[in-house]
Amino acid sequence: DLMMRGMDGVDLFQEAQNLERFTDEGQLDPPQFILMTALRMEKNSQDKDVQRLKLAKELGVSKIMFKPLDQDELEATLKDMAMGVPSTASSGKSLDLFTPTQKLKDAVKEIIDSGNGGAAEQFIECLNEEVSSLQNFLKKLETV
Repeated sequence: DLMMRGMDGVDLFQEAQNLERFTDEGQLDPPQFILMTALRMEKNSQDKDVQRLKLAKELGVSKIMFKPLDQDELEATLKDMAMGVPSTASSGKSLDLFTPTQKLKDAVKEIIDSGNGGAAEQFIECLNEEVSSLQNFLKKLETV
């Protein structure tokens, strides 16, 4: 939660990023975080809490959710996190892969709901090209 006594959610996130966690296979990445808050962005943008919310996003919090929580959105977010949607690259640079993944899922749902077979074929062709690009990228990484 963003607004807690003593240590807020942003402080907790920063502390957790510094913890070293290990398994038998080696060191684990820092845990992903969902920051939940009753705060509303419509408030004065100079407000301390709003600034903390902006800082949380800059620091790499996986998702910010506003109360009351949408249970379906929370479930989908947790499912994506559990499936290992990566939040960071090996370079350590923070990447938001959840947002484009969700947009992709939304586009597929929209095409299916529309019943437009031509759009589905075009979308599959585009996806196949992008998958091929990623496969070529991974092959290059293997040779390095």
